[in-house]
Amino acid sequence: MNPIIPTIFSHNKKEFKEDFANIINVSKNIQIDFMDGKFVKANSIALKDIPSLRRYNKNFEAHLMVSNPEKWISSCKNKGFKKILFHYEAFNNSSKAINLLKKIKSERLTAGIVFNPKTSFNKILEVKDEADVIMFMGHTPGVEGIPLNQKVLAKIKNLRKLDKKIQIEVDGSVTDKTLPRLVKAGANLLSVGSFISSSKNPKQTFNKLNKLFKESI
Repeated sequence: MNPIIPTIFSHNKKEFKEDFANIINVSKNIQIDFMDGKFVKANSIALKDIPSLRRYNKNFEAHLMVSNPEKWISSCKNKGFKKILFHYEAFNNSSKAINLLKKIKSERLTAGIVFNPKTSFNKILEVKDEADVIMFMGHTPGVEGIPLNQKVLAKIKNLRKLDKKIQIEVDGSVTDKTLPRLVKAGANLLSVGSFISSSKNPKQTFNKLNKLFKESI
């Protein structure tokens, strides 16, 4: 599996159609972002408005930047997502977050939990044993093109020291400049949005980042 996961970050159906066509042949693994205008200020394409993903021989993951992620699980599965990532901050309650991780896994899906930069490291420790993937936001969620929050690097390093095997994913502020530091800190999956999608040749940029990842290990 390539460690680089291109991200589709679309605000409406027109954007999604263009972004999907731009990214669908770039990678086997693709992330689609969903925003409800509540958990974050931005809105995204609605889940009902994306095509069935089952027709594609791809591994799609849903990044839920929404207030009630528990209401999305069955619909995401029906659409063909194989991995679901939701935000700890949607609950700010470790017991509820753990219950949702268990529910996602009971649906035979990969369960990931996402942490914003301001959330304390102790909260990560409370839920990590139930998660298949821990994802760190490189910046405040819901926008693109913001510089990497340097505090995230320390959290990645600390988690990797505690757990050598857990999947650590980073979403936001991933570029050719930040990638080596994220990899050295311990990240082994990187979700990349505008740096790939806005490049002149997304496939070529994707391949360059995968090569850089291997060189940075």
